[in-house]
Amino acid sequence: MEEQLTELRDLAAHARNRLTETGIPRVAMVQGKIPEHELNAVYDPMVNLVLQGGKSMTVGERTLDYGPATYFVMSIELPAAGTVRPAPGGEPYLAVALSLQPAVIAALIADLPPIALAQKPEAGFSVA
Repeated sequence: MEEQLTELRDLAAHARNRLTETGIPRVAMVQGKIPEHELNAVYDPMVNLVLQGGKSMTVGERTLDYGPATYFVMSIELPAAGTVRPAPGGEPYLAVALSLQPAVIAALIADLPPIALAQKPEAGFSVA
């Protein structure tokens, strides 16, 4: 897996200091050569994979931290505060994001058989 992460880091290093669209629909990359600060926004549904550095996301009173080779999933539009951090060696934050289309996800879910939940659903976002 490290080989794939290195390849993605090399690609993301060409991104600008903001979300940079790629030639692949709904896929963007970011290189964060910025001072650590908090960005408050309404985040669209997405999967965000951190390649280098780290990020914290706060939704309501819950904060999740994630670093290289971990990803953040936001399943619905949510107001959140995000903070990116450079890697320990000072290298910039690098990430790749996949925008999710709620209508497509809803259509997929509608085709699935019903299941019993083992636990109470979370607040629409998660880190793995």
